[in-house]
This record gives sequence, structure tokens and C-alpha cells, in this order.
Amino acid sequence: MKERNGRVVAMVVTSTDSRTLQPIIRKHVKIVSNLMTDEFRTYIDANLLYNHQVVKHLEGEYVS
Repeated sequence: MKERNGRVVAMVVTSTDSRTLQPIIRKHVKIVSNLMTDEFRTYIDANLLYNHQVVKHLEGEYVS
């Protein structure tokens, strides 16, 4: 995770399922923040807490 013009949070995780990643995201990302992710299904409910925008790599979309 990286804040815009800010710090980076990186860690090794035991799993990429939502039970593992959602608590980490909630710990490091303020509610109603802008959250940019790819279309990985673990992030599917992120729009409930964040202004969630998705980069659709499967459709050839990438952030420049």
C-alpha cells in the first residue's frame, strides 16, 4: 500500500483471501479514503468503506 506522495506499507501475508487482507487494509487505510486496486475479488466489498476505484487489468487497463 502506498499513500499518495506518502509512505509505503509492505508485508508478507500468509494468504490473499479477504479474511487476511481486509483487516490489514482497514488498519492502514482511513475509512472514506480513495482506494485504488485491481479487480482481484478480495477487494470486491471495498466500496462499502472506501471510495473504491478498480484498474481492470483483464481489459488491458493500467495506471500510467
